[in-house]
Amino acid sequence: MKKPTLQDVAVSAGVSIGTASRAINCKARVSAEARRAVREAAEKLGYALPRSRERVIGVLTPTLESPELDHYFILMFNELRQAARRRGYRLVVVALEDFPVLNEWQVCGVISLDFTDKVSRCFPQFRNIPLICCNDRANHLENVYSISSNAKKAIGEAVDYLVGLGHRRIGFLRWSPQPKSRYADFFLEAMARNGLHNSAGAMLWNNNDLPLHDTVAMLLAKPVTALIALDSAIQVDRLLKLAGKRLPEDISLIAGDTLNAMHMYPRHTVIAIDYPRYMETALDMLETVWRGGVLSQDASIDSRLRIRESTGPAPSD
Repeated sequence: MKKPTLQDVAVSAGVSIGTASRAINCKARVSAEARRAVREAAEKLGYALPRSRERVIGVLTPTLESPELDHYFILMFNELRQAARRRGYRLVVVALEDFPVLNEWQVCGVISLDFTDKVSRCFPQFRNIPLICCNDRANHLENVYSISSNAKKAIGEAVDYLVGLGHRRIGFLRWSPQPKSRYADFFLEAMARNGLHNSAGAMLWNNNDLPLHDTVAMLLAKPVTALIALDSAIQVDRLLKLAGKRLPEDISLIAGDTLNAMHMYPRHTVIAIDYPRYMETALDMLETVWRGGVLSQDASIDSRLRIRESTGPAPSD
């Protein structure tokens, strides 16, 4: 029996040979409908699809201004690197500031590890390349999807835990290049749910208008007895100690998951992200699109509170 050719696949799918080739090899400039039709035709005819190790995935790193570049990206990228290697993919790493360079590579998909709500807004020029935004807001254009940790649930659990320890004046710190942050909104909602909206302090800082040391000082002036700091936990820890605050006797600290959290003294309680599952799910989403499937909704990965010695009962007034 004669083996099916690429031309046979193109005819069956009702597309040109060039479109069939780009769809099969996960290249750009192919609509989701055409990609799906070509894949279905190839499977129906028994046409041998390329082996997965021939595929190249672009990786967008956090913006160079982000304090998360040192630990968030390392933890994420390390798991992505291992998961991609197990599946036989190659990675091309590009900083957000230079993402147009991806035009020069034959990437078949992109995973963004940036979370500043910039990627999905500027990505439409690559709209025929599948994009998975990690902790960013997908714009839900064609082939643009999102996977995120369930920050609302995680922050709510952190607030509930501190309230259960007797804390009533709780502060929240978050680095943000924007004047507003949905993470701060999640914190305020959780405080309001506990009847503590008036004693909540949510502060957003950046490297220009409002530096970290000023935001910490403003929260301590409230004064707060507990602090949730999702970014730059080492610097926050240092600033608290410079202000004469002991952990957890004077103030309880819940931090974002970092490489150094368990090695600090006292060890940091963290909102821990399941990084391996996160990256495996991102690759699963890309593979679903490559096969011509449809992702009906964005993915969400639950975080969990990993309790260590930096939190304790609220100090008595």
